[in-house]
Amino acid sequence: MRADLEADDIRFSLAQTAGGYQILAVASPPVTFSADSTSAPSPTCRLLVCDDPSRFARLPHPDAQVESTIDSRWQEQQQRLGKHLWNGSKFRLGAVYTRHDRPTNDHPLCLCLGRTDYRAHQGTTLAPDALRRFRSDVPGAPDCHLANALGNAAVVITADDNVVCQRRRDSIGEAGGRWVLPGGHPEPANVDTDAGTAPRRTVERELFESVADEVREELAVPAEALSPVAFLGVVRRVADHRVTYAAQLHTTLTTEQVRAHWQRGDRDLIESVDLRFLPVRATDDIADACGWNGADAARRLDMAEDHRGALCLFLLSQNFPRWMPALPHQSPHREP
Repeated sequence: MRADLEADDIRFSLAQTAGGYQILAVASPPVTFSADSTSAPSPTCRLLVCDDPSRFARLPHPDAQVESTIDSRWQEQQQRLGKHLWNGSKFRLGAVYTRHDRPTNDHPLCLCLGRTDYRAHQGTTLAPDALRRFRSDVPGAPDCHLANALGNAAVVITADDNVVCQRRRDSIGEAGGRWVLPGGHPEPANVDTDAGTAPRRTVERELFESVADEVREELAVPAEALSPVAFLGVVRRVADHRVTYAAQLHTTLTTEQVRAHWQRGDRDLIESVDLRFLPVRATDDIADACGWNGADAARRLDMAEDHRGALCLFLLSQNFPRWMPALPHQSPHREP
């Protein structure tokens, strides 16, 4: 049994390398949201948010010339993308970790959130050579000058057991022309007030509801056709440290019904030009896409790397529901 687990650990590590992503946290089993708590089918995992906009905010780069490149990049992107680019407040991931300091089986998956905006996301994380240019000398906080805007990616499973993928149009702020899962960002504007930030539970609700909102908007499917959202974990791209949390939900619609809704949708809201469906039961396509079968297989589908990681989390939840890989992750801030 130990040899099998070690083999799985090795394959898991190789998949991340081949797919160009790093899994930062796994919700095992996946976490759902209820009015009373964020819960799971067993007490082994909960989602706990520490929302502190100032403590987990991005630190400006001490070199004013480097910091000024954020504005230059934003102006360039505005000229290129026009109406398809606009600024807005975003949640910033300051840290993610699992608490193991409790005597019970209750080990919350903790997300520490601050605030940033899409302009800083474009000017740091998505800018060329961002990791070198914005790398910090602050001990234990190499990414404190990056926006670390928290995105989401939804594994949507149709009634006939297919996962929905979409190819983004070229004129878009991120991953233009590439295959992705439906997704976007949770929005602080939906929870923050003039009096200050929202209660923790309201932020947690937004993390779940924003996933369903993105699916409804990007696929033009009705709300009543979607199941509750389950949180799978957190992933980041190796190339630029773009952070994304993965979630899954089911739809009562078949593959062809999803395509029909998508084709009838508002083209100003829908950011994709094509759909593709990966079968759940024959897992080779999903395994290829997320890097389980090596880099050559992964390259057959030009998918954004953080979304490959989301598919990997889904694959883990389906095939290794009780296997929790070791996930060392140094928090850029002190734990709450």
